[in-house]
Amino acid sequence: MPGKHLAEKPRGRAKARPAVTILTLLCLLLSLAMLPALALTVHPSSSASLGAGSTSIASADKLDLYANNVASEALSGLTYIRKIYTIDDSATKGYVPNPDCYGSTTDPAEVAAVVAECGELLDGQELSWNEDIELRPDSSIIWYADETILMISWQEVRNSSVYNFVEVKIAHPSQFRRMLAGDSYGDSIQRSAKGMATDANAVVAANADFYAFRTSGVNVYQGTLYRCLGKTLDTCFICGNGDLHMVHAGEITSEADAEAIIEEYDVDFSLSFGPIEVENGEAITSSSYSIGEVNDNYSRASLGQLGELHYMIMTCGADGGYRNGATIVQAAAVMAEKGCVSAYALDGGQTAEIVINNKIRNRIVFDSERYTSDIIYFATAIPDGGE
Repeated sequence: MPGKHLAEKPRGRAKARPAVTILTLLCLLLSLAMLPALALTVHPSSSASLGAGSTSIASADKLDLYANNVASEALSGLTYIRKIYTIDDSATKGYVPNPDCYGSTTDPAEVAAVVAECGELLDGQELSWNEDIELRPDSSIIWYADETILMISWQEVRNSSVYNFVEVKIAHPSQFRRMLAGDSYGDSIQRSAKGMATDANAVVAANADFYAFRTSGVNVYQGTLYRCLGKTLDTCFICGNGDLHMVHAGEITSEADAEAIIEEYDVDFSLSFGPIEVENGEAITSSSYSIGEVNDNYSRASLGQLGELHYMIMTCGADGGYRNGATIVQAAAVMAEKGCVSAYALDGGQTAEIVINNKIRNRIVFDSERYTSDIIYFATAIPDGGE
C-alpha cells in the first residue's frame, strides 16, 4: 500500500475556537492581499514546450514557495492549499526515502490502486505504465509513492531482450539530480552506481554518461560549464524547470554558445553521450554515431521525458534465457513507443544500470558493476522524518 506521505485533502472543516477563527480569517485576508503580487512572480508553466525553446521555469522561486507554504499552514483548517516541498540547491544528496513507501507485487491491480492515490501529483498526466502491459514472465513490479514522487518499475521482453522500464513523476525539478563519484567535477574517484545511489538517498538511480572516460562533449555541472567540445557528440541539457533540452553534435561551436544555452534554459547539468534517440516524439532512424557501438546488439540505457516533470529510464540487455541486446535504433523506437517526447542514450554496455531501493534492478553485463564517475537519480522531497 502507498506510504503515509500521499496527500490527503481535508474531509471537512473542524469547528474552530473564536480566537483561532479570527486568526485564520486574518491569514486569509493577508493571503488574498498577496495574490496580485504573487501572480506577477509566479513563473509560467513549462507544459507548452518541453525543451524546445521555452525559457519558462516550472518551479516557483523562493518567495513564491515561502508564501505558498505559509498560506498552506495558516489556512489548513479552512481550505486546502498544497504544500510545495523542495530540495535545497546546496544539498549534496536527497532526503532519505520512507521504506514504507516502497512496494512490490506481481499484480498490476495493486499498482493501479497506488496510482489512483497519486492524482494530485500526476495533475492530469497519463502514465505510460498500464495494467495491460505484457510483463516479463515471473517478474515483479516495484513502486515508490509519496506526495512528491511516484516511481513504477517493470520488465518486458522484446526480441529476446529484457527491457527494464522505470517511470517517474516528481513534484519539483529539484528532485531530478546528479551525483559525481568524488562530489566535484574532474575528481579521479570512480565508484559503483549502487554505492552512489545509496549515498545519494535515491528513490531510483541510473548510470549517467561516464564523463571521466572521454575527453569530448559538453559538460555542465551545477550550472557551471567545465568542458565544451561538442563537435562529435549530441548533448542533453537538464533545465531549471526539469525539461530535457537536446542539442545536436556540431551546433555548439564555442563556449559562448554553451553559456548562452546555460543562461537561457537555466541549465543545472548536462549529459554528454548520446545520440538523441527521440525528438519531438519521433524516434531516430540514423544508425551513424561516433561512440556507443550503435549498430551492435548491445546493452542500452536511455533517459526520456514523457511530460512536465515526468520521465522514463530504460535499460535493455541479455538476462536469463533472453540473450539479446538492442541497436540504438531499436532502443529509440521503444522509447518513442512508450510516449517519450524526447529521449537520449546514456552510456551502455557494462555501465548500463538501474538501482532501486539500494538494489540493482537489471542484469549487468558480466554480472559485475563497472565503477564509473556519475549517476542521475530521483529523490523524494519529503524531509527526513516526514515533517
